[in-house]
Amino acid sequence: MGMLREGDLLVRLNDVNRTQFPEVCPACGADATSSTRIAFARSSKSPNALNPAYESAKSVMEARASVGSIEIPVCDTHDLSYEELARARGVITMVGGISLVALFIMSFTILGSLATGRSLSYLWYLGLGMTLLLLALSAKLTGPNALEKAISLVHYEPQAGNVILRIKNRSYAERIVELNPMQAELGIVKSPAENSSTSESPFS
Repeated sequence: MGMLREGDLLVRLNDVNRTQFPEVCPACGADATSSTRIAFARSSKSPNALNPAYESAKSVMEARASVGSIEIPVCDTHDLSYEELARARGVITMVGGISLVALFIMSFTILGSLATGRSLSYLWYLGLGMTLLLLALSAKLTGPNALEKAISLVHYEPQAGNVILRIKNRSYAERIVELNPMQAELGIVKSPAENSSTSESPFS
């Protein structure tokens, strides 16, 4: 199971293919006008397997084709394509990597000039500031978006067909259970047990 924190709200679905989701957007609560899909990863053993921020567009599509996905009603604002999101994050990650290399080069150059008393053009300092800005933007843009913060897939058992979702909004989670009383269960992550640094799932 993915990394859990104390207090995380979880919903376990015993038959995800027959699950009915509320007709509201989990990210903002507005009436749903569209839908998007959350792709299952090939394996729940990989710590980043269920996070599109760490998956290439190809791996996301392969995972969806080989295992499946769930469709969730959302508003137009949060109607996101995970394939497009993965591609965009790949480009942003590359820009961030190049910026990091440039940061090291400029930092060593500027520190060297200060140590030896040499003067540098103001363009070096301007470039350093722009590089730091690019790194900050890259870190922000590759992080989870509003929909991913609202609902995420943390566990999947292919044989049993069980799915566990982490959901931020309690009323949304409770509504899922109301709509699916025979196959949905609500739980809250417990505090770590003694001699353990990992929070316990309520379904373990």
